[in-house]
Amino acid sequence: MSNGSLHRPPATVTPLAEASVVPARPFGPLRAPVKHNVRLTWSIQGGRMRIPFPRLLVIWASFAIAQACLAQEPAYREIRLSAELGAMSVTGEWEDLVKSSMGFGGDIGISLTRNLTSGFTMSYSDADPSNGYDPGPSIDISEFQWSLYTYEFFSEYLFLENDLSPFVGGQVGVHFTHIDYVSFDDSVRSMGDHGIGYTLAGGARYRLSQRAGLTLRLGARQTPGLYSGWRTFAHVGLSVFL
Repeated sequence: MSNGSLHRPPATVTPLAEASVVPARPFGPLRAPVKHNVRLTWSIQGGRMRIPFPRLLVIWASFAIAQACLAQEPAYREIRLSAELGAMSVTGEWEDLVKSSMGFGGDIGISLTRNLTSGFTMSYSDADPSNGYDPGPSIDISEFQWSLYTYEFFSEYLFLENDLSPFVGGQVGVHFTHIDYVSFDDSVRSMGDHGIGYTLAGGARYRLSQRAGLTLRLGARQTPGLYSGWRTFAHVGLSVFL
């Protein structure tokens, strides 16, 4: 080449970055170990519609208040706050995941009539992993418990207007599972899932006074989007009427 020729530096090859290591997919009913970020949203399975939980509460509150205002008994409107404690047992695929456990719940409802109440309810249980559950060789859950919690809307019907009355009710909402685990690199991570579910319940309510009452509730809860089988429960509780 002549002295006037342009000299280009030799091309250099940059090595590819190493691929990140992905934990092995666990065995058992849980779908995959994913970092569980508890965002209270309503998720339409198979779609992209996600409604933030606070908006759900606003939608329900607006509906309940409108129904209360239009009720046939406008002189009878009261708010009920309840807290309950009891035991939970599992059937079906849930038996492969968790053991029976204790749990608690609560609700806030508005009486639309003397017999009909609608509102919002939540429940929470800590459950030990089932002896038969194997999440895989790279995941250690021996030091942790499953957290099972629900957020649901409910309607409840009292059969009698007496101080003691049986009732039936139904609930629908979002059900969550969550657990921490020790990964292959000794770091603590989380995994979990959620799906649309429903609850069928019945029992008895006893009105102690104008402002207080007792509850005995028996129920069965199912989450078709997660696992087959039922979670049955028996709760006793205390209600305050405003």
